[in-house]
Amino acid sequence: MLAGCAAEGTTRILSYYGDWTGVRPGQRPFPHRGLDFDASVGDPVIAATDGTVVRVFVNGSCGNGIVVQHPVDAMRSFGRLFTAIWTRPTSKGARR
Repeated sequence: MLAGCAAEGTTRILSYYGDWTGVRPGQRPFPHRGLDFDASVGDPVIAATDGTVVRVFVNGSCGNGIVVQHPVDAMRSFGRLFTAIWTRPTSKGARR
């Protein structure tokens, strides 16, 4: 499931959903539950659909991140956001 992506469609995917290996050496303890993109600091992240940010987090494996609640009972996490996180109302595909 594609949770979101870097803008312009020019970004390489480093790790796919279900991969047992990833950007770090060695095998994961469980299959990867997302997609990792090779984006640069400052690149915008585009939401897959409208939603509301319901959580902002920082953790050791995903870095800075947000959880977005979508209208159709789906939640998506956007992690490894290395810069400060700020949010405001937005809609699918919006760039701000």
